Amino acid sequence: VPTIGLTDCIHVINIRAIDYLGLCSSTLSQFFYKMPQHAVNSHNLSAYEYWFDNDYTSAVTVNTPTQQQVAIDELISAQLLTDGIHVFNIRFKDDSQKWSSTLSQFFYKMPVQATGSHDLLAYEYWFDDDYENAITVNTTIQQQVAINELISAQLLTNGIHVFNIRCKDDAQQWSSTLSQFFYKMPIQTITNNLITNYRYWINDDFDEAVNVSLQTPVSQINLIDNLDLTQIPKGEHTINFQFKDSLDLWSSVTTDSIIKLSLPIADFTYTEIVECDSTIINYADLSIDGDTYLWDFGDGTSDTIADPTHTYYLPGLYDVSLTVADTLTLADSTKQISLLVTGHTSNSFSVVNCDSYTSPSGNYTFTTSGIYNDTIPNYWACDSVLTIDVTIHYSTPTNDVITACDSYIWIDGNTYTESNNTAIYMFTNVHGCDSVVSLDLTINYSDAATDVITACDTYTWIDGNTYTENNNSASHTLTNVHGCDSVVSLDLTINYSDAATDVITACDTYTWIDGNTYTESNNTATYTLLNSYACDSIITLNLTINQTPDTSITQDEITLTALANGFGVTYQWLDCNNNLEPLVGETAQSFTATIDGSYALEVSENDCIGTSSCYSVTLEGIFQNTYGTEILVYPNPTNGRLTVDLGNVYPETSVNIYDVNGKLVDKIFFGNQSILEFYINDISGTYLITLQSGNQKALMKVVKQ
Repeated sequence: VPTIGLTDCIHVINIRAIDYLGLCSSTLSQFFYKMPQHAVNSHNLSAYEYWFDNDYTSAVTVNTPTQQQVAIDELISAQLLTDGIHVFNIRFKDDSQKWSSTLSQFFYKMPVQATGSHDLLAYEYWFDDDYENAITVNTTIQQQVAINELISAQLLTNGIHVFNIRCKDDAQQWSSTLSQFFYKMPIQTITNNLITNYRYWINDDFDEAVNVSLQTPVSQINLIDNLDLTQIPKGEHTINFQFKDSLDLWSSVTTDSIIKLSLPIADFTYTEIVECDSTIINYADLSIDGDTYLWDFGDGTSDTIADPTHTYYLPGLYDVSLTVADTLTLADSTKQISLLVTGHTSNSFSVVNCDSYTSPSGNYTFTTSGIYNDTIPNYWACDSVLTIDVTIHYSTPTNDVITACDSYIWIDGNTYTESNNTAIYMFTNVHGCDSVVSLDLTINYSDAATDVITACDTYTWIDGNTYTENNNSASHTLTNVHGCDSVVSLDLTINYSDAATDVITACDTYTWIDGNTYTESNNTATYTLLNSYACDSIITLNLTINQTPDTSITQDEITLTALANGFGVTYQWLDCNNNLEPLVGETAQSFTATIDGSYALEVSENDCIGTSSCYSVTLEGIFQNTYGTEILVYPNPTNGRLTVDLGNVYPETSVNIYDVNGKLVDKIFFGNQSILEFYINDISGTYLITLQSGNQKALMKVVKQ
């Protein structure tokens, strides 16, 4: 699929299928990244790296021997991960230091459990996605459960459905779900439905199924039959049965395991190749259950391989046998055939001829008198030797060699416009044999050709002209090798060099197609490639390097503040104890923790992202107070009743109580008091309490038991 018109970045390819009714499927969409054009070379892999979730800072890099394909067989520890869903990420690097895209796969880490032998105690099943109506069946505690139950599908619609089943062990763990498609047939009213046929086949060889029609249809069949398994190899096999009823419907497949005992049956076939002095026989073994082979070729020789080749040098009738045996039971079987090998014949005769004589086989032509031997195939395609007494009288042949242009009139009165070496003219010599004059005439012609040329930018042709555009009309006349005119026509295609600018924005460094790593912005570097017409394509680099922002943080007790600032800088505070999960709404330069934890900052500027180290924050007792006097809080921990001594009387004081998730659970107001008494009415746990009297504020942590 061409992508020439697309920019270098992320795109989506969409595809759907249309059936013969004109209906379209749903659309399948796939992201892909179009890379800038590079010179294509063959690269090998040199390393790979992997990491869990978004923790790329802990990625493990493994260097490998440089190779086209890497097979990874490694146990990767997930001991430090929490129980639950995670993502495994992996990517590969080639010998040009280019990384592949990342392959990510979800997996679920189970809690660590003591391993041991478990028994089954229940199973449950349901249809389709209707898990709410699942049927649970408790069983006797046992290692294996054989389920023999008629399950009603009366409430299901006719058509395809899914039957789902899973089992539970004595550790209260459910197995994965086993699902099976089935088709519910329409309910049909039948009377006296009978079995009319059955069929069986071995293993998965349904094409060789044996079909049996019952002479008398029956309502129930007790199948007792002698099945021919002589052509099945010894060992364990699967036998499959199906039964057909009066409605011409086949039952589901019943499968059982059988063991075929060794029953050697010798069998073979052969092909023959008849040579001049021998006959070659290629034997092919077709035996069943044979472990050893003993061939007797009938000429006093033998062999012990499965498919031998044997050569017979004398004609005759040979009794060939093969004996195969089973090495465990010592049972054997022998097959014997009579093989006819044919021989040769010979005879002789005399002949008188003019000039030459061709032997009956067509293999030889005799041009002098003498006694000769020839061979022709007899009835059995073997050689038959002929002895020939040949007498030759000679003619006086001549050859008239002529070269002419366009046409020539020969002694036979014919005008020839083409080359000719078959025309003859006959005289009779003194022996009464033909004296033949043969014509060897060569006619040369003017010719024409087209000079097909592809060039870059300009081309100077044989006519001395320099062309800068395509041309298919120019021509030039030469003299060919026969001295005739040769007109050459020009078919010229001019392709042009081109140029492009590679606009790139990167963080800190960038390695370009010229192999150089740039740490500063650059708009002067160039690189020359070949375009699709094999002409120069000059690429100019327009590179902007942005620096990763400063990730330094200052900590003032429970408040963390980023040092990086300026226009375009964005902040996102992260929870280190939750796989660096972003904290919702925490996007300011400073962050004040409301619960104990470990926090980090992700700073973004000009599309460059930096992540800080993790900072621990612990909230204990009163950790913020601007009242100017010591505040007493007691008892802490408390059973719910709490007393706060502000040290001074204030006209109005507000008290806000938050749970550890930052949720406001209560708000209380006091007037003209220095000692505040109130209750925490929520469940036991840790709470944050804020006090505010005018411009005075305090923040404290209290534990309710």
